[in-house]
Amino acid sequence: MASVDYYQRSYWRSFHEQKRDLDIMIKVKNDRRGTGSRIDRYIDTNRAVGKAIDDAIASRTSLRMLGGRWSMSDIAHEKDSIMDTRSLNIKIAMKQEDLDETSTEDANKVFLFQCGNDIKEINKYLKKRKLSLSTCGASNGQTIAGAISTGTHGAAMNFGCIQDFVVGLHIIVGSTKNYIIERASVPVISKSFAESLNAELVRDENLFNAALVSMGSFGYIAGVFIRTEDIYLLDNYVFDLKQNEVKQIFEQQEFDHPSIQAATGYARKPDHFKLFVNPYDNTEDIRMEIMYKLNDFELPDIPEGNESTHSYHKDVLSVIEAISDRASWTAPLLLRLLKSAVLPKKVSNDLGTLGQHFSDTKTRGRTFSCAMGISIDQIWEALTTLREMFKTHGPIPALISMRLVKGTKALLGWTNFALTCVLEIDGVQSKKSRALIQKIPAAFDDKGIAYTFHWGKMNPMDDKLVKKMYGNSYDEWIRQRSRLMSEEEGMIFSSDHTIILGLGEYVIQNDPIDVVT
Repeated sequence: MASVDYYQRSYWRSFHEQKRDLDIMIKVKNDRRGTGSRIDRYIDTNRAVGKAIDDAIASRTSLRMLGGRWSMSDIAHEKDSIMDTRSLNIKIAMKQEDLDETSTEDANKVFLFQCGNDIKEINKYLKKRKLSLSTCGASNGQTIAGAISTGTHGAAMNFGCIQDFVVGLHIIVGSTKNYIIERASVPVISKSFAESLNAELVRDENLFNAALVSMGSFGYIAGVFIRTEDIYLLDNYVFDLKQNEVKQIFEQQEFDHPSIQAATGYARKPDHFKLFVNPYDNTEDIRMEIMYKLNDFELPDIPEGNESTHSYHKDVLSVIEAISDRASWTAPLLLRLLKSAVLPKKVSNDLGTLGQHFSDTKTRGRTFSCAMGISIDQIWEALTTLREMFKTHGPIPALISMRLVKGTKALLGWTNFALTCVLEIDGVQSKKSRALIQKIPAAFDDKGIAYTFHWGKMNPMDDKLVKKMYGNSYDEWIRQRSRLMSEEEGMIFSSDHTIILGLGEYVIQNDPIDVVT
């Protein structure tokens, strides 16, 4: 039998060392000793979690699901109770009869991953089958459900974010509400397979797009159905370009620019696009990291990525933070330290799979990260504005990076511009860096720059800002959530933080969930 154990706790810590108050930690584990199939054990765990949700509703106790503890914001936190899902890592390979008869998907490339599978172990699992995820984040300790729920991005400019390879979501709101939700326009899962999981099948475009990036507010995501692809190599190049060349690339959206061709030898648009900027020097060359997908190859014998979870001791980060708050003259030194720790070294023809290029994070401890989504059309103005803020409000012990990502259909997906540039500030926590992000909305509003913020990273969001950024998409998200669950159930899957963000609102609905019969 699956186990659901309750422990009284006074706090928990995130991966990045934030300490948060807590009353109850709930540990959930699959049955490891039974003789049942993967599906039997998956169902058994879902039944146990459904009962735990019923108990939370009866006692009016808020409940959050905890994955890899990766988020720097409070999006995963709730003081009442947190359910740790990290050990829930069942993997189910789909068969052709499990798919809808109208589906054009290759069953050999569709999988159901239980919510606690982390991205790194999924990469390893798929590699053995000569398959790959279409994209991932730069750091892969996140669980699949957590990465999807906060819109983890990466730099796949021709594909999108992690949520964009999802074809179905298995969501449980209690023992009597057990749904598999997919797009009506792209049916994938068969009704019989849903029934084999004791779930009802729902095909609804807006409900699916609302649930994709839902910040833990749409119930318990028991599992995620994903579409994979044939394994590929990424040919990685890291080099420097002049700032005026980079500006021209962005302004003209010329991603096969002659300077890039000269550095890489490729005459086509890259598949991954990332760069690093010194916020204090507009004459210094910009470090570029460009990758091209190769599908026709013989897989080289390259070991998986570095298993280490950090490249310098977390106590050093705390020391840098303390110094940076007290002595402005240390900014150049701090910047040099950050550049040596964060910037990739110059390389050519650095071949590897997705999982080999992107393994665990290189930093932990009291790190600082804030990411914004900006339309490619406004990115250089946004970068210029941010640089001015670094000088006015700094020194800030951080670097700026920029990644390109194809826009998402998720209603609250923060990479929602047709071609989104992720403008990211990465460095060390300090009073000045925390104060800086509170000033960004006003500065960008003053310049007429449209923007969003990463749900899982440090940000200045409240309900007014969320409603302003997402407009009608926010209203539709609230409507779809109100269709899925009652107001009482909605409060169980809300937290102090999501209520501040306006994600706990409820509207009375006369539009019930339409189940496939």
